[in-house]
Amino acid sequence: MAPEERTTAVADRCSAHPNRQSVGTCDSCGNGLCVSCAVPVRGGVLGVECIEQVLGTPPQPPVRPSRGTATRLTGVGLVIAALASALPWTRTGVGDGVFGGWDSVPSWSFAASALAVASLVAWLAGGPSARRAAASAAIGGGVLVQVSAAMATIHPPFLTRPWLGPFVAIAGSVLAIAAAIIDGRRPDRVR
Repeated sequence: MAPEERTTAVADRCSAHPNRQSVGTCDSCGNGLCVSCAVPVRGGVLGVECIEQVLGTPPQPPVRPSRGTATRLTGVGLVIAALASALPWTRTGVGDGVFGGWDSVPSWSFAASALAVASLVAWLAGGPSARRAAASAAIGGGVLVQVSAAMATIHPPFLTRPWLGPFVAIAGSVLAIAAAIIDGRRPDRVR
């Protein structure tokens, strides 16, 4: 058989599936293509192997980090610390009513309440795309809330005793700090 006849016989068969009849040839490499392998592209036909070479890599969807359990627990801790400002911070006198953390300015209870709300807002503003920055804001804010709430229990307003608010704020900030440390250390995951 002459060489021209061999190429014609090979072109009549799919290069990937020799037992199938060729319906066309690849515009890029010239191999024979069966119905399964032929991909119509821009008025021509390409083989599966040549599509990426001709068209380039397809665009990839954006990768969004997922919110893990630690991220959610950071938010829960910051919400608890912020909600503690609505509780009574003392049993009698200044700070003994609803929103007791906001009663007297300047005071440790006011500082703890304001820092808890500010930390929550900073954490929410960071969002999942800036997870590590949000975790850092939660850790820093949580430490400041803890210090302020602890000072409110050690040095409450004159003739008062600390009550519910500072202890809830400390518990919420401990949860937020622990979860934020775990969250800041974990690798990024995708959905």
